[in-house]
Amino acid sequence: MRDLDEDVGWLRRLGRYFGPLVPHILDQYHHPETDEVSIIARNMNSPASRTTPTPAGSFWHTDLSYKDQPSDAIFLYATHVPLQGGDTLVANLAAAYADFRSRLKGKSKPNRDPSIWLEYRGGYTQVNDAQERAHPELFIR
Repeated sequence: MRDLDEDVGWLRRLGRYFGPLVPHILDQYHHPETDEVSIIARNMNSPASRTTPTPAGSFWHTDLSYKDQPSDAIFLYATHVPLQGGDTLVANLAAAYADFRSRLKGKSKPNRDPSIWLEYRGGYTQVNDAQERAHPELFIR
């Protein structure tokens, strides 16, 4: 959908169709109008712009995976998309694993989430070996 107005209310209403909105713990990047929306990139034409030179999510990650109930979904709303290279890639890891040949499935190991951003976690406990997250269909303990 192109040429949509930058309306944070519309984005919040859209998100609520899929369930309750959960504010991200990095509150310094919340939108000025609401904590239910975070700014992830610099937009020099907007007073709501993120002030850091590097956009959020400039590396592969999962949001809030150390919480008891991690986020079900993340909505990305781009206000400026480059003509080339502005794609967001989405992958279904359960489907990818299901397509593995059986010899590859035997070689895979659970990936532990070290939750390296400790200074941002507030009162959340560290996700470690005792609390590691394992997808119930992919890695059975």
